[in-house]
Amino acid sequence: MNSDFVPKWLKKVRTPGTFLNNVVSLTTGTGLAQGLTLLLAPLLTRLFSPEDFGSFAIYLAAVSLLGALAAARYELAIMLPEKDEEALNLVALCFFLAAGGLILLTMLSVLAVKGKWLGEWSCEWIYWIPFAVFLTALREILGNWCARKQEFRFLATMRLGQTNVVLAISVAAGLAGADGKGLIAGHITGLLFVCAGLFLFFLRTAGALRGAVTRSEMRRLAAVHKDFPLVNSVHTLVDMLQSSGVPFVIGGFFGGTILGFYSIAQRVLTAPLGVVGNAVSQVYYEKAARGRRKGEKLYSSTLSLLKGLSLLYFPFLAAGLAGGPDLFAFVFGAGWGEAGKLARILAPFVWLRFLVSPLSRLPLVMEEQRRAFLFGIFYNIAVILPLILAGIFGQKISEGLFCSVVVSSTVLLFYLRWLLKLAAVTEDGNV
Repeated sequence: MNSDFVPKWLKKVRTPGTFLNNVVSLTTGTGLAQGLTLLLAPLLTRLFSPEDFGSFAIYLAAVSLLGALAAARYELAIMLPEKDEEALNLVALCFFLAAGGLILLTMLSVLAVKGKWLGEWSCEWIYWIPFAVFLTALREILGNWCARKQEFRFLATMRLGQTNVVLAISVAAGLAGADGKGLIAGHITGLLFVCAGLFLFFLRTAGALRGAVTRSEMRRLAAVHKDFPLVNSVHTLVDMLQSSGVPFVIGGFFGGTILGFYSIAQRVLTAPLGVVGNAVSQVYYEKAARGRRKGEKLYSSTLSLLKGLSLLYFPFLAAGLAGGPDLFAFVFGAGWGEAGKLARILAPFVWLRFLVSPLSRLPLVMEEQRRAFLFGIFYNIAVILPLILAGIFGQKISEGLFCSVVVSSTVLLFYLRWLLKLAAVTEDGNV
């Protein structure tokens, strides 16, 4: 095809190392992984019982929370230093923190089982949590090193491989008659696979620099980036508590049926482009960190990114607003019209959150984590408090959700305005 007739955006997609090429690489790998998971979900539900999935869900929630905090969020700082030697010291620091967490969690797991802290509840799988948490942290540590090297295609390949291993082991365990521990075995084996692949890449790209790692340098960098454990870790915990708390609030005040409507509305609005959002976020973080180190412009590229994301999500926004109850009743059945009403309320908020989310790591680059944390506190309160008040005063879920959307969207708009100012600082040196 003559290059004169190829659109500019398509040229960028095809060119290795460009923003669009990196996003497409990550999106493709992660999208295929999610597609395989959905494809084999009916088989897994026939091999494992609801109780097995329930135990696995609790295990996975614990591993996800502890894994996100195991390295004290220092893994996010790996992207920031100008020199690879400093980044390598941060990798070593994260590894020692994660290893310390492994030892501590192992001791606590033994004490929890021996002391029957969890009562008579079956807790054999608790012994696997420390190891899974360590592997989760290691995956994020090495994944950030890989992203620093702009190896997004390799990162996507490893994610797809991890999913293949998880599904293969889970199906094999189910066919062998294993209970919920088969799902846990699949999860841990997948983590081992991806960590092994990322570790080999790490040795290949950082092996020559290993002499640069010293205790004094690790201590210095830990002090330089102290806001990651002191601020960002708390910010992450608060965000997780809010996202977990909303279903409890809705279920507690409005009942399980309403919670089901809310869950399906939220899933339909967020799932289609969730993979894209995560990919854009990771690639943008690397681009912002590199731009900050080299003095490159960020403001104009950030505006272009926002425009592109707005256009990308617009069909879903329009469908949510225009279709609403009728669309949901047609697709999911007559009984799901109420979910469409909630989706119509949620759609503008989900669209705005989709725009803001990839930019949320910019404060890490600009060393503005404390102010970002303040925005996070206001945002989380704005999301959950109107729902609590609606439940207390006997209002309908639609009224509480509407108030939540209005207040939280207002906070997000102020947050977006502030983020754009940060991008302007990168470009001009001042606001």
